Amino acid sequence: MHSSIRIHLRRFAGVLLLFGTVSSHAATVRTEITGVDGETLANVRASLSLVQAESLDDVSIWRLRQMADDAAEEVRLALQPFGLYNPRVAVRLIEPDGPEAAWTARVQVVPGDPVRIERAQIRIEGPAAELPEFTRWQADWPLPEDSVLRHLAWRQHLDRLEGLADELGFFKARYLDRRIEVEPFRNEATIDLHYDAGPRYAFGSVDFGDAGFETDLMRRLTVIDAGQPYVAGELDRQREVLARSGYFESVIVETRRDPERDAVDLSYELQRRPPNT
Repeated sequence: MHSSIRIHLRRFAGVLLLFGTVSSHAATVRTEITGVDGETLANVRASLSLVQAESLDDVSIWRLRQMADDAAEEVRLALQPFGLYNPRVAVRLIEPDGPEAAWTARVQVVPGDPVRIERAQIRIEGPAAELPEFTRWQADWPLPEDSVLRHLAWRQHLDRLEGLADELGFFKARYLDRRIEVEPFRNEATIDLHYDAGPRYAFGSVDFGDAGFETDLMRRLTVIDAGQPYVAGELDRQREVLARSGYFESVIVETRRDPERDAVDLSYELQRRPPNT
């Protein structure tokens, strides 16, 4: 698919170079980009070697030509995250009108129609599928059918899914399928996402450490029960309870995952506060 896209773009995105007298070096280059704006323009500018060359004191003519040749492909790749797979790009390199003047690179972009989602299949397996946090995640899916394909939204929503899995104890979660297939000449894309969250871990045993307090007191200061479903926020609450008790100079609650038991065991590292303080 990639080779056919490249042929298609080369057909329309000719690079036009105008040179007069050629010397071994050129002054800095100034790049003008038309046809795109906003975050799309920002991404194109960040991707163009010609723009990066603007900060150089001196650029060889040979290198300038090479950057102009590369510009159409750089623009094409910079537009894909916004669902624009069929742009037309023309690059014109204009010789300076004086020995101290800069070269001008004019990059004209016609973005074309964006790729839209023709089909999106999103599936979550396991007990996570019934939890409200995951059902809300599915309800908030940012790329429904007929919407414009935006790769940043895809990546951000997958990051959110993985964050939920870590936060709620689905440490064996994995993707069974994770694909975006683009048909650029039809301006269509299909999404297949199949996520197996696996079993949910629970809190296991608690090692109170050797701070010198009786077990009954430490149990009263422990707000996490063995067998309770894992929630990362409960660890923060446990640390806060220990810290606010006034008994300890420092509080560390460490975790250890046991994949055979699907459990997270806790251990306290507590530094006792000196007496009468």
